[in-house]
Amino acid sequence: MPDEIQQAMDRGDWHLAEKLVDELPERVESGLGWLRSAVVAGQAGIVSALCLRHVDVLAPWPAGGDALTWAAANGDLDVLIELLPTVETPPRQALTAARHPAIVTLLEEALGIEPEPDDLLDRARHPGARVHATLVLTRRRPAEPAYRWAIQRLDDTDAGSRRFAADVLQGLSFDDQPFERDAAAVLRPRLGTESDPHVLGALLDAYGNFHGPGPMPDVRAHAGHPAPEIRARVADVLTLDPGALDTLTGLAADPDGDVRAAALHTLGERDAGRAVFEAHRADEHTWSRAHALAWLARHGDAQAAADLDRLAAEEDGLYWLNYSVRRAISPLPR
Repeated sequence: MPDEIQQAMDRGDWHLAEKLVDELPERVESGLGWLRSAVVAGQAGIVSALCLRHVDVLAPWPAGGDALTWAAANGDLDVLIELLPTVETPPRQALTAARHPAIVTLLEEALGIEPEPDDLLDRARHPGARVHATLVLTRRRPAEPAYRWAIQRLDDTDAGSRRFAADVLQGLSFDDQPFERDAAAVLRPRLGTESDPHVLGALLDAYGNFHGPGPMPDVRAHAGHPAPEIRARVADVLTLDPGALDTLTGLAADPDGDVRAAALHTLGERDAGRAVFEAHRADEHTWSRAHALAWLARHGDAQAAADLDRLAAEEDGLYWLNYSVRRAISPLPR
């Protein structure tokens, strides 16, 4: 089994690796290589399982350093949180945690310290610090300085810089902003020129939010994008486009299950007709099938309601969808 675990990690099959680690005895004598692989890959679940089996997080790595030191300087915050309780000395825990860019960013915000956006960009290059750097910058008020900075960064040749800038714009778009019309006008032409899927996905979302309800042909134009995550994002954003029925119907037949699910979810709010949902009553993709069954159940199909009940019993993530359907077809007495 030891060889199987490392082989699974080496090829990126983390689901199998976690399953195999869970089958290990309560204490393992050697697991440093597994721990290193899991820490570097940000696999917090496997890190937790190895820590429970007493793998030494302070044992030196062959090339220098150790798991805790690496996670503090480079790693995912979730991984660091799993490692810290295994360190016996609280001072070492505190000092190590304080080195992580995400912790530094949150402490600065609590103290009213505002680092420059360029400093937050540098921290965002650490996988575990990107979300925190984005949140801190998007929460600043007034928001226009962050908006202007992010727009300028979209011209950067470095994809990492553009990704952070796009994430900031996406975050800003969730709230009403005085620069909404300007933002929609500035972002619209960029939708046709951006090549990085992460950046494009965030910009599509930001553009839709800044634009608001209405025709969005520049979003529809990406319905045939080669990256399925972009096609799924298009389906989400077209919630705001009342004229996108044909585009969404086409996406509901996409070969990728996540794209179909996103399209069916959006179509659930439209007068799309029964046929498009009937076609996915037995879809092999769980969420696509669930959204189809939900629409059918809401429109009087008792068998679809029963099928959704069974599916929700097997998939914990479907509880609230099933609950909302049940409330719709069997409202509580007043």
